[in-house]
Amino acid sequence: MKKLVLVLVVMLGIAPAVMGAASDDYKVIKKAVKPGATTAKTMDEVKWFKVEVTDMKTGKVKVRVTLPISLIDVISGWCPKDGLVVDNGMKINLKQLVQELKKVGPLAIVEACEDNEKVKVWVE
Repeated sequence: MKKLVLVLVVMLGIAPAVMGAASDDYKVIKKAVKPGATTAKTMDEVKWFKVEVTDMKTGKVKVRVTLPISLIDVISGWCPKDGLVVDNGMKINLKQLVQELKKVGPLAIVEACEDNEKVKVWVE
């Protein structure tokens, strides 16, 4: 019986400390998800449009193209306002596409593997 009372006293004694820790954890989490609290790169930091073709057997890069995103932005301005016709009448607004890519920041756009070659397209 004395052991039970001792355990209850100890548990009641540390309960406020545990409760305080939980509320502190909540505050930390709430602060972390607050808008603007992240350290992700912004659209200002997207500087390059890159394409790379790698031979999967040898691991050697066969083709590497790096273009400034500002050049891609200028080129996209030359496209028709109603969109660039790609296939079967499908149109892509290249200017809008480039603007959206700049907003999301650095990321891999496409990675595809076929015939022992890997093609990767990304912005950074």
